[in-house]
Amino acid sequence: MAHYLERFDCGVPPTAPELGRLLDQLTAARRGRWAIRRFRPPGSTAPVDVATAEHGSAEQADLNWSVSAPELALGVRTAVEGSAYDLVLIDTPSDPSEKLRQVIALSADHVLVMSSGTVRRAAAERTLYEDVHDAATGDLRLMTVVSDASVHRPPGDGPSPLGRAGDPAERVPGTDETPPIRIPHDRERAEQRILALLADPPGTEAVRAYLRLVERITGEPTAVPELSDAARTEYRRAFGLEELGEPRPVTVVHAWSDRRWADWVCDRLTETNADPRRAGVEALAPPAGTDPDAEPPVLVVLVSRDLLAELPRRGLGIDPDLAVLLDVDARQVPEASRTLEVGGRSAAAVAGSLKLSLGLVDLPPGDRRRVPVFPVRCPGEPADVVDNVALPVHRPFVGRRDRLTDIRDRLLERSRADEPYLVTGPPGSGKTTLAQEYVRWFGDDYDIVWWISAESRDLAELGLIELADQLRVAPAGDPLAGVRSELAVRTRWLLVADDADGPRAVADLLPEDGGGHVIITSRSEPEKADAADGADAADTAGAPEPLGPISTDDGVALLLGEVRLIDPDAAAGLAELLRGEPAALRLAAAWLRETVARDRGRELGTLELTEAAVAAYRTAVERRIGADGPVLTACLAVTMDALRRPPELALPRESEPPERGADALGKLAAGLLELCAFLSPDGIGHDLLASKPFLDALAATVEPADAAVLADDDTVLDQVLWLCVRAGMAEIVWSRGLVRIHRTVQEGLRELMGERREHRRTAVLHALAAVVPPQVAGPVAQHAAMFGELRRHLPLSAARDLPVADRALRELIVSKVLFEATSGDPGRQRRVAETVRLVADAWPPDLLTGRLLSALANLYRGVGMLREAAAASERAVPLLRAAGAAGRNALLTTDRGMAYDLHTLGQYTQALGRMQELHRRSVELFGDSHRQTLFTALNRSVIEHLAGRHDAALEVAREALDVQVARARPGDLLTTRLTHRVGELLTVTGRAREAALLLGRRLRAMEERRDGDTSGGLLLRHQLAIARRASGAAGD
Repeated sequence: MAHYLERFDCGVPPTAPELGRLLDQLTAARRGRWAIRRFRPPGSTAPVDVATAEHGSAEQADLNWSVSAPELALGVRTAVEGSAYDLVLIDTPSDPSEKLRQVIALSADHVLVMSSGTVRRAAAERTLYEDVHDAATGDLRLMTVVSDASVHRPPGDGPSPLGRAGDPAERVPGTDETPPIRIPHDRERAEQRILALLADPPGTEAVRAYLRLVERITGEPTAVPELSDAARTEYRRAFGLEELGEPRPVTVVHAWSDRRWADWVCDRLTETNADPRRAGVEALAPPAGTDPDAEPPVLVVLVSRDLLAELPRRGLGIDPDLAVLLDVDARQVPEASRTLEVGGRSAAAVAGSLKLSLGLVDLPPGDRRRVPVFPVRCPGEPADVVDNVALPVHRPFVGRRDRLTDIRDRLLERSRADEPYLVTGPPGSGKTTLAQEYVRWFGDDYDIVWWISAESRDLAELGLIELADQLRVAPAGDPLAGVRSELAVRTRWLLVADDADGPRAVADLLPEDGGGHVIITSRSEPEKADAADGADAADTAGAPEPLGPISTDDGVALLLGEVRLIDPDAAAGLAELLRGEPAALRLAAAWLRETVARDRGRELGTLELTEAAVAAYRTAVERRIGADGPVLTACLAVTMDALRRPPELALPRESEPPERGADALGKLAAGLLELCAFLSPDGIGHDLLASKPFLDALAATVEPADAAVLADDDTVLDQVLWLCVRAGMAEIVWSRGLVRIHRTVQEGLRELMGERREHRRTAVLHALAAVVPPQVAGPVAQHAAMFGELRRHLPLSAARDLPVADRALRELIVSKVLFEATSGDPGRQRRVAETVRLVADAWPPDLLTGRLLSALANLYRGVGMLREAAAASERAVPLLRAAGAAGRNALLTTDRGMAYDLHTLGQYTQALGRMQELHRRSVELFGDSHRQTLFTALNRSVIEHLAGRHDAALEVAREALDVQVARARPGDLLTTRLTHRVGELLTVTGRAREAALLLGRRLRAMEERRDGDTSGGLLLRHQLAIARRASGAAGD
């Protein structure tokens, strides 16, 4: 039955859980695997709920035969009578078992025996009829329905028995009181599952036959369900019974804030023979000059509180074809005669009711005029979005809805991910804010929303690598290529590349395929951005216009949103003074709000305070801005002045002592902003700012008396950060522990510092250097978060610009390269190796350069560039030897790498001799339990084995493992690698069972303590499987 009704699917009914439990009680298998859907065909007075066993679980439809037929019948009867349904139809097998015939006879009010009308089936049908009749004990109405297929009867079926009424043996079962009901049958229409009551007009033979059947069941005359000619026509067109004709124009009226609902409604209507278009509230008033004789389009209004607020009158003023009630009830639109409430209903239910209300029927997919490029999600559905976007919660957004609409329209029309939407404009014009607002309004349409800071290549790559980690893209190979491939096979994703140098700057980083969208913000206009790359003019055809200043009215609205009592004329004058620059207006609004809030409660009222504050701000900005000076820089200067020394308004007031520490907090906020101007706009970790090196750097920006509050209370930093937010200079994302300062603000702050600029930059770099551990060792994961943060603030590409005389900064670069060499990211290792080589060429020949070259050699080894690795090692060795004791550890590491190179090249004898000497030197320098010694032992074991010295290799590895187990936890990286090595050597030397016991014990120890990473456990399990197979115990 569900197949006949599938075009009218309204989703899962609210009674589904209760109905499913009831069906479980009646059937043998009780696993809750029932598919229950609700349908509402046109003309129906009530919905139709259909329950079927889910695909692959048909056995659940079988009754619980462990009880008798009367008990089963009583259970069915009780269930039906206790339900809320007016009519329950149970579809049984065409040839039921004897016990099932008893259940049918004892539980049903009406039984319809469906007859094929053929001689071949007549005897079986008569037997079924008689069995049910004889088993009935109550008032059972039993009748036969004959499917008359005489028009399309397959060859060999014989003539219809209806034509042989004189032969009792062959006659269709029935009685004089309940003669058979003949239903015309059209095989082609049956295969298409066409419902005659919807497809055929009243008076046709098929419709009359069905009405007779209904009258026989109900005992009352029944009329044809009311169905408009338009609805019947749409149904017939959906099955090809009539020409499709022109689509029905439908206007969907909505408030701007309900755009997602409008998109979803229009997409559902395109599944029918409708041509929907969106419109604003102006569509509710037909324009002058409209032809009164022209047939108006179907009018659907999405009614919300926002839409009602936009109307100049109370209510809609007209009766639309359908009012879809989003967050209001019918009492608020009394003029609407047909309404549809969406609250609490599933997307399928809303879609089905929407089409039913308009008399529309789904067309086959191949007949639809338009298929949506992007699958818009129903706004009522929950969205589980993978994202890293932190939207500001304290920033009002005004104007530019036309640009948001343009972004939405263009993205929904684009079918390729390599067609990004480009937002351009000068610094401070609101590009980032516009992209954030798009995410705020439409982010729930996506499964992935990922924000990438594209100010530099390093930051853009880091953003995509973090997405690869989030999506758990396989770490092997290049994660950038991996995440692009992953997105190419996904739909519903959005990437925002913020502050790129142009689309070409990030083009090779973004996916070329996939069902997603890309937004790029850039200071460069398309023509200028692409000209250097030789792009054709056609590449930028149709690109959106760059963002410019906002209108004075929008500027006034922005100021009023923050400072409610500001005079509109004064706000307009301020908006004009600030030339409509959004960033400058936000700073002004924050300054006014904070200044008025600080002085509220003094002698004057809030209105007078606001007027005085506006006058003071105008004077301060005019003094800073000059004739043609940059507006944003002037506003930044006024804000920084206010943080260091709160402004004095020109008004009489009683002097009140400021709260203790208030001025100190402002000065610390100004100092923190200056430090953060040299960190990444992509986000600064709160843990980094709270580290002792950064707190020391912050304290150095103010006088000792003001710095003292940092030691008085460990929450002072958070108070300072919140003061930066209130000043409009920063955003805080507490959920991610991030502080963000826009690149434009950072640039303005650096410009204002003057002589302090280089001092502040050096202080930041030294603080970064001080948070790095003196040695990057052990599992890489323990350093990943810290070095990921350092990548944002000091990419290796910037290392060439650092002063070579600053030892602390050079130490930082060496540590970063050591991390890259052990990170297991071959793609990134290959990319940074050339940068590191150039840095090494620029550094003086000393210990740090030797350590850098040693790390560079490891980078080369990680990507298989052994010739380059050997050259870097040969350059490093003399520098490390010249450093004496200070260079010994790095020299050991370098020699170990050179031995690895020799064994990789097949020179096992030379490699073995060098590694044995290195092991001896390591024991001499560090002892036999030091991590360096144990790693050297591990490497020596490998080369001993490759040189054919298997027993010696096993002995070295086993001794190292015994030492390591005594000093470290089971899941330590070195413990795992040594265990794997010993297990491997035991297996190849014929002691596989011993290897399996060792590996099994180590795995159990890791599992009991929940220790170790996944890759280490997989490594041991893989070797354990090999050992078991070699020992003949694979099934253990």
